[in-house]
Amino acid sequence: MQRWRGKPGVGRGLIVIGLTVGILSAVSPCARGLIRRLVQDSLEVQVAQADLVIRGRLLPLRSGPPEDSAVTGVEVLEVLKGAASPGETVRLQPDPVMIAISAGSGSRREGLFALRRSTWVEKKPGKLYAPCGSCPLGVYLFDDTRLLLKDAWDAQPDAQAFSMDGRRLTDARELMLIARKAAAFSTAQPGGEPQDVTLEASLFPDTSPIAHVRFGMLRVPVDARLERMGMAWVDESDVRYRARAAEVLACFTSAESRRVLKRLMSDPGYELEAASAWEPRRADRVQRQYLARAAAFLVFARQHEVTGPADATGPHVAYRPLSVWPVAGIVAAMIALPALSGRRGGVRRRIVVWGLLMAAAGVAVLAWRSRALPEALSWGIARTSFELVSARGELWLLQVDDGAAERSAAVRSELVLSGERPWFAGLLEPAHEAGAARFYGGRGTVARTPFAYRLVRAPYAAVAGALMIVPAWAGAGRLWRSVRSRRRLRRGWCVACGYDLRASPGRCPECGRWLSIGAHARTRPASRPAKPGARVSSWGRV
Repeated sequence: MQRWRGKPGVGRGLIVIGLTVGILSAVSPCARGLIRRLVQDSLEVQVAQADLVIRGRLLPLRSGPPEDSAVTGVEVLEVLKGAASPGETVRLQPDPVMIAISAGSGSRREGLFALRRSTWVEKKPGKLYAPCGSCPLGVYLFDDTRLLLKDAWDAQPDAQAFSMDGRRLTDARELMLIARKAAAFSTAQPGGEPQDVTLEASLFPDTSPIAHVRFGMLRVPVDARLERMGMAWVDESDVRYRARAAEVLACFTSAESRRVLKRLMSDPGYELEAASAWEPRRADRVQRQYLARAAAFLVFARQHEVTGPADATGPHVAYRPLSVWPVAGIVAAMIALPALSGRRGGVRRRIVVWGLLMAAAGVAVLAWRSRALPEALSWGIARTSFELVSARGELWLLQVDDGAAERSAAVRSELVLSGERPWFAGLLEPAHEAGAARFYGGRGTVARTPFAYRLVRAPYAAVAGALMIVPAWAGAGRLWRSVRSRRRLRRGWCVACGYDLRASPGRCPECGRWLSIGAHARTRPASRPAKPGARVSSWGRV
């Protein structure tokens, strides 16, 4: 830096250059991330937009005159679309990715090439061709039957090929078959610039191949093939297919498409959507969204054929009244079974023990059920709403002071969860929170309302363990008394107080309890005569 002292302009220039290089280095990963969220081209749209579609062999990189330096070529083996002949060499414009492919392992490989005329050399327009598309590049190289694909910004073989119906293409023979059909269809179409439309993968059901395309967007050509796809989606049972059919058929003006769109205006299919805010009335907490109706209405609204609001939403009864008879049967069983279970101990004590035991068993069943079928129980007390959610092996109890007048208990089994949490979790704004392990407690206000709330969460295992404390204690006490009684019987002692009865069988002189004679036959001397009328025990006659 000594030589630049005294030259502030040069120093500032070096600083600016350094900062620019640093910023570009930091931004380049973000830019690549944005590029990777571009639209995936279908094979049919690349064939439709290409001027030349051939099956050929990529020639190695060669050097020539200055205007031809770093130009690659393709030897034509089969012409699918365009003006070319087998054996001819098609020259490609210089491209970093194509140069890397030609100079590397892609040289001398056969493949499918979807090309467009290039004006890179302005003095000789149409002399060179460029690959059509960018995601992937319109160059599909074959490795036996496997495909080697590239993207326009990356020479790594991580690109993927898709047909316009969302199927991923991995076999070279299948790719050539679809390309030949697409080229024949494109050639038979009238002239004009081909149109295309983008399908969003997130709007399709998971069972659709389009839902799993790369980048989440698929570009397809607007022609009779797309219209046939839309007509096929109308007959699907999932309403999301019919909503996409309405969007696709909007690109066509045929009488059949218009008739189908008008029919979709009254489509009965719907999806459920939870309310975005806390609603005191249960009937307003879940809404029906008629997706096909909304899509068809939007098509006609853009064409100014309909006015007014769309009939695309409606209420949904998500809560059903809780039946009283199962609850009454469970309470009756909890009272009757302990009363008939035995004579030892008080009835109330047995009712408590057996009731807690049955409750713990019920909690275990609910814990198993909550894994497969989340449910919510709602009720109201003193203008306060309660929501008890059973899901993912946990219990969530929410109390909201919303002034609701509904008091009856109701069960909800639809849209109980929002991701991994209950449906109301995203509506709460906690002011105080506390928790440890899987336990949680919090209070605050409900979002966009003045309602206060309290929330408690506990795992089913903890609830079942708490209910089992009293039954376990009672069972342990009964087991201990049984072991103690057997030990005293073997020694000839009183079962109640432990007094030695070997010298005075029958009635305990200490506590006055009557005992059977046979209970102490083992411990009495054999020379002692038995009393008249003594019974025979399992140990022998006494």
